[in-house]
Amino acid sequence: MHAKSNRVRPLGPVAIDELDPAMFAGDGEPRDTANQDDIVHDNTRKAGFAATAINAYSAQVGGGYETFHALMGDFFADLHHLADALDIDLAAAISDGRDDYLAEIGCDR
Repeated sequence: MHAKSNRVRPLGPVAIDELDPAMFAGDGEPRDTANQDDIVHDNTRKAGFAATAINAYSAQVGGGYETFHALMGDFFADLHHLADALDIDLAAAISDGRDDYLAEIGCDR
């Protein structure tokens, strides 16, 4: 990985019921430049999109999770069920997503 990663900065401990997608909004607009601060800003906004999805999933299944690890694990399990229903190769979709993520954080493969 490059010495200067374009990863989203860690939030530190956040309770599941306190995850607010607005924490990731920045100025609310994509910047789409090659400037590292702008790339991190845009990647942080993308984390907010995922936070919206995980909040909706948690509300739909009734919450009760003690860790994000457990919540995301169940979310991924249910994505497998959805992929089966839609006849999607989930492993290929995850691989494509990982490739996109690695490119977005500036990681050499």
